[in-house]
Amino acid sequence: MTPQDRDRHPRITDRIKDEEIALFTRQFATMVESGLSISRSLGVLLGQMKNKYFAEKISQVRSDVESGRHCRSPWPSSPSSSTRSISP
Repeated sequence: MTPQDRDRHPRITDRIKDEEIALFTRQFATMVESGLSISRSLGVLLGQMKNKYFAEKISQVRSDVESGRHCRSPWPSSPSSSTRSISP
């Protein structure tokens, strides 16, 4: 990808800070471990998000989860999406 392509198609990592992902992951894990459903947990976190781009992506994930889409690849499959794995 050239710098010009990156300007036209920003990557997820360009719009969502590592700190936001870390906070989301900790809160999401806590909710799911306490017994909340994945969908409900995503909904709660969605209501707390200030980053509108991140909220839009989480909303898409929640919609995909509720519709039964395979959870291994819930992020939109666009060329601008970056795959990031999150491990404990």
